Amino acid sequence: MPSLNSLRAYEAVGRHGSIVAAARSLNVTAGAVSSQIKNLEADLGIQLLSRDGRGVCMTPVGEQLQNGLEAAFAEIAGCIERVADQRAGSRIRIFSSPMFASAWLIPRIDRFDYHGTTIDVVIEDRWACPDRIPPSADLIVDYGRFDNHLGFDIVKLSDEEVFPVCSPDMARRIADTGSLAECTLLHRKGVPHTANWPGWRGFAASVGLDKIDTSRGLRLSTALIMEAARTGKGLLLTNTTVAHDDLTSGRLVRPIAEAMRNDCGYWLLLPQTRRVRPEVVAFTVWLKDEIRRCSDGPNGSPSVQVPAT
Repeated sequence: MPSLNSLRAYEAVGRHGSIVAAARSLNVTAGAVSSQIKNLEADLGIQLLSRDGRGVCMTPVGEQLQNGLEAAFAEIAGCIERVADQRAGSRIRIFSSPMFASAWLIPRIDRFDYHGTTIDVVIEDRWACPDRIPPSADLIVDYGRFDNHLGFDIVKLSDEEVFPVCSPDMARRIADTGSLAECTLLHRKGVPHTANWPGWRGFAASVGLDKIDTSRGLRLSTALIMEAARTGKGLLLTNTTVAHDDLTSGRLVRPIAEAMRNDCGYWLLLPQTRRVRPEVVAFTVWLKDEIRRCSDGPNGSPSVQVPAT
């Protein structure tokens, strides 16, 4: 076996995309990482990285090794997390897209009852995680499109519509003018490209709102943007599940009927090494049931309605 340090250094380069970033994550110098990779290439007798003036890129066999190492180190990290969790008691760690977590999951998390016993639930921001697949995750809930991931069971939780929402006062002003052109648009910062989020530009093009200047408005983080919409600061582009509770309570309304539908939605990614844990099974069942209740709507009515103006 090659040195574990050299394997770890190479995996970090692949995960972070550069020797400098890998060295920073490992708290060593870039020269030390370069030396470890040279030793690894010498041990294996094959070139793993090609170097040019702009940096490094992986050779085909280097990509093959990186994929295996990433999965292996993730499994090691997961094993450590599971041992630590057993010492601390029952715990499940959920990585979720931030809007789903703040607007939907956290408000109803106390409904999860594990046979009358206490489970520590840890909810983390999926989009803020530097790892493509967080090694400590028991479940991942994310928005977008997903194909097969090695080592994961993948289940689609919901189909989503994308539409604007705003405060009731703003909706009345829009009804009076008959236009969105003068409204402040709220733009979400930090949405990864993997979410396939259309943004205001994509939404306007899809539904034919070509008179709106989609480049203007306020740009806010996920932690702030929902409250900005609730307090009348502008129009928020959101989706069915995230908007459900605010629409049901009347804090937000839909000022126009137009909506965009694509093949994106919320997906559940279950690591195959965790899926048989009783706590994970119970939470998965609860999550699917709660999502279904929202899609059915309160008292059997649609969960999203265009309010009368």
